[in-house]
Amino acid sequence: MAVNTLNQTEAWVITLLLFTLMLVSSFAGKLVGNYIGKKSPDEKTAETSALTALLFFLLAFTFGMSGDRYDSRRKIVIEEANNIGTAILRSDLYPDSTRILFRSDFKLYLEARIAYYQAGADTEAIAKADRLSQNISLKL
Repeated sequence: MAVNTLNQTEAWVITLLLFTLMLVSSFAGKLVGNYIGKKSPDEKTAETSALTALLFFLLAFTFGMSGDRYDSRRKIVIEEANNIGTAILRSDLYPDSTRILFRSDFKLYLEARIAYYQAGADTEAIAKADRLSQNISLKL
């Protein structure tokens, strides 16, 4: 996997950088707007309110998309947990000797999936946990 600089950077650094760029851009836009021309106060107010509405519209879409992404990820995790729980309960239908083997493999699979979700932005740990879980699922 290719390592992305954005994935290795801490979230607070990115937030601080974006906030600073936003403030600088707002100040520069204000200076350029004042330099370009003097308009009557009514035109400035209408233009400002239209730009503010557009900004809030874009902000609403951004929050909506991030909320949808969070909800879909949460649903995937819940669905996977339910599937694992169902498979463990179905392993009780087998005889004791087979059930013990299933349970030990399920435990290893569950630990690999937990490691996958706890890896964060470490691409090597994600790939390692994913390979391990794929191997264990084939064994199951």
